[in-house]
Amino acid sequence: FNRLLEMDPEAPQILIGRSATFELMGDAEKAEADRNEALNLSSSSPEELKRAQLLLTASAALASNQFEKAIELATEVIESQDEPNWRAWRLRAQARWYNEEFVEALDDYNVILQEDEERTRADDSAYGQVLCEIGEFEQALTALDRSIELARHDEDTLGLAFSLNGRGRALAGLNRFEDAVSVYTTALDRDSTMGNARAERGDATTGPSGSSSPTSASVPA
Repeated sequence: FNRLLEMDPEAPQILIGRSATFELMGDAEKAEADRNEALNLSSSSPEELKRAQLLLTASAALASNQFEKAIELATEVIESQDEPNWRAWRLRAQARWYNEEFVEALDDYNVILQEDEERTRADDSAYGQVLCEIGEFEQALTALDRSIELARHDEDTLGLAFSLNGRGRALAGLNRFEDAVSVYTTALDRDSTMGNARAERGDATTGPSGSSSPTSASVPA
């Protein structure tokens, strides 16, 4: 951020990004100074800049496995607005999922999925995979099949691979191991770098004695 500011010292978005970094480092004074400087340079309101900083900090916290911090910051954004901030809802849902707060994650994804114009392939995929975590495999298949349909409609090859991987997990959970192997193979055909799909295909091939549940955070939606 310092190098970017040397190149463009009057860019409020860079100051907000550095402010978010200072916030995660626990340096509230520097975070506040950057946010105030960004406010002087930006036409946005103080509330808008504060939310932008909170969302950036929440994203960074999620990426560094600070799930409780990400939940706290996303919640602050959600509660600060009358209109839904869908980025904040998604951040909190994902952080709760990775923090193994599965029921709460499902509640958040439900809020998003009730908005037909807002829901995406990734939302349905994530919802289905969280359902797998609590053993609701039939429900998971419904959500994952919708995400697969959306991925195919949008020609989203990578998204389709992730959604297929989730479907494989649900099928394996229902002891439909041959079907699961077939789906994992299709996922790998779409994206050969999906190591978790390769490992889970091996588990499904061995049947009940070799099956296992992967770590949530290792399975993107």
